Amino acid sequence: MKRLRRVGRVALIFVWIVAALVFTAGCGKPDYSGIYRLSRLQYVENGEIVTVNTGDLLNGKVLEENFAVLELKEDGTAVLTLTDLVEDVSYGSWKALSGGKAQIFIGGMTQTVEMKWDGFVFQVGEWTVTFTLQDSYCGVYKLVRLQYVFGGAVITVNAGESFQGKTLKEDFMIIELKEDGTMKMTITDLVTDTTYGTWEADGESSDIVRLYFAGSVQTVRMERNAFVLSVDEWTITFHKE
Repeated sequence: MKRLRRVGRVALIFVWIVAALVFTAGCGKPDYSGIYRLSRLQYVENGEIVTVNTGDLLNGKVLEENFAVLELKEDGTAVLTLTDLVEDVSYGSWKALSGGKAQIFIGGMTQTVEMKWDGFVFQVGEWTVTFTLQDSYCGVYKLVRLQYVFGGAVITVNAGESFQGKTLKEDFMIIELKEDGTMKMTITDLVTDTTYGTWEADGESSDIVRLYFAGSVQTVRMERNAFVLSVDEWTITFHKE
C-alpha cells in the first residue's frame, strides 16, 4: 500500500511539471530536436532504487509512453504533452550547451542534463525521469567498414578503398529500419539482391536492437547513428544516412 500511495503521486508530480517546466530560450542543435517519450520512472525507497518502465503497472494502471511526450523543435521551442484522463499541453523553449548538454529550468531552478543520442534523463523532485527519442533507430544505414580475420590478423576495408579488385562502395550494403518494424537489406554488386525482415528494440536496454532476416536473429548495439553487425566471419559497420 505504501508503494501504491507513493507511485500514485506521479500524476501530481507531472501536473507540477506542466506548470513549472520552462526551457531556456535559444537556438537548438539538429541532433537534439525531435519527439521524446516517457520510458522510465525511478525513485529510492528503503535504500533501493525502484524502477517503473513503460508497460509496467503504476497504481493499478499501465504506464504508457504517451503519458509524457516532450517535443524539442528545431526553432528552439518545446512542447510538453501530458495525457492521463485528459490532455494537458505546456509550451516553452530549450537551449543546447557545449559538451553535449542542455539547460533546463524547473520551478525557477536550473538543471543541466546530458543529452545522449537516444534521449536524456532529468530529476523532478525525488523522481528520475527518462525520456527516449521517438524513432531514434529508424532510417537508412550504409556500409562504412568491413572487417574479417585472415592469417590471424584483422583486415579492415573502409568504404572507398579497394576490396577484391574493386572499390568498396557504401551502397554495396544498405539496411533500412522502418517505423512499422520492418527492415530491408540491399546488397548491390553486379546485381542487386534484397532481403526483407523485421526488427525490434529491446524492452530492457535502450541501445539494443534485434534484426530478424534470412532465418536468423542478429543482436546489435546501437550507437549514435551507427551500429556493427557480425555475420559469420564478417564484422560490418553501418552509419546512418
